[in-house]
Amino acid sequence: MARYATLCTLLAHCAAQGMTILQLDIETAFLNGDVDEEIYVRQPKGFESGDARKVCRLVKALYGLKQAARACHKKLDAVVGAAGFTSCDADPCL
Repeated sequence: MARYATLCTLLAHCAAQGMTILQLDIETAFLNGDVDEEIYVRQPKGFESGDARKVCRLVKALYGLKQAARACHKKLDAVVGAAGFTSCDADPCL
């Protein structure tokens, strides 16, 4: 989440330069992050495969995981960094 001052500065700069601002919301953003640790979850009810006592090992993050936001941020940072962008020292969300 960007700081309020960063957002205001960005909006003021865009307005002064006559730029168009576009917004993007990725509804399934947390589902794109890769999980670094070994995390196991029970099989969802109704989707059991074989023995109901078996568990599933997560490869991707799920909503509700404490690690989901960090995993999503790491993935986004890697993709944006590969495109040649770098984060700002004053506000890493920019």
